Amino acid sequence: MLAILAVSLVCGCRQQKSTNQATASVVKAYNLHSKVVSVDAAAGVVTVDHGAIPDFMDAMTMPYKLKDADVATKIHPGDQIIAK
Repeated sequence: MLAILAVSLVCGCRQQKSTNQATASVVKAYNLHSKVVSVDAAAGVVTVDHGAIPDFMDAMTMPYKLKDADVATKIHPGDQIIAK
C-alpha cells in the first residue's frame, strides 16, 4: 500500500512540474508605437494613443500607470514612444 502511494505522489509531482515548465517557456513580446496624449505627473499616469498591436489588441487611446513616477516629468504631450 505504501509503495502505491509513493508512486502516485512521485508521478503527481512530475506531472505538475512539467506543466509549470511548459507555461513558463511561453513568453511573447510586442512592439508598441504610440504618441503621448496627456501626462498626469501627480498620479504618475500617461495617456497614449497607440497603433494596433498585431495578434494582441486594436489601436486605442489608454492610460498607463508609470512604474517610475519621475518619468512623468520627462515626457510631454506629442512625444513619440516606441516600447516593447
